[in-house]
Amino acid sequence: MPLKVNPEARAVNFGVALLWLIIHQIRTLVKFGIICYVLTSHGPQETRRFTVAFFIKEPGSERRQFRRIKTSSPIEYRFLNSSRFTNSVTCDISEGGVSFIVDGPVPVGTHLHFEVKLKNRPQPIYGIARITWAAKEPYSPRYRIGLEFTEVGSISKADIRTFIQENKVPCFSS
Repeated sequence: MPLKVNPEARAVNFGVALLWLIIHQIRTLVKFGIICYVLTSHGPQETRRFTVAFFIKEPGSERRQFRRIKTSSPIEYRFLNSSRFTNSVTCDISEGGVSFIVDGPVPVGTHLHFEVKLKNRPQPIYGIARITWAAKEPYSPRYRIGLEFTEVGSISKADIRTFIQENKVPCFSS
């Protein structure tokens, strides 16, 4: 499920004499979460007015606490009420969770045991996680699910952190 960012737009009119102020204000506002601005001019050159639209992220619109990276690593998982492990491959991982593909729908909020074998790591990452989202894959009966780690050992956390630092290509897709 893609993140929804609903930017708030603010428009401010300035005269030509204040153009330098616009630039200063833009630099200042960038420090406070401005993600984009648009500068347009209106009217004849001698009385030209400028409009600046600032697009500001809504507070709380970015829910991710940790940077995630794409990785195709083997993962085994089982639901807490089951003894049967199922195999899959991860889509991405962060210090806070992992996403991967499953064969059918699963209820959000369900907890499961997992074990991920990260490349160049001597031991697997394992723990318990909660399903926080599920989205049907296009043109497929399969689902992509996102897990939030709820119980992960300190060694596993350190291995994830090291793995992410060694593979610094960020993941921008949902």
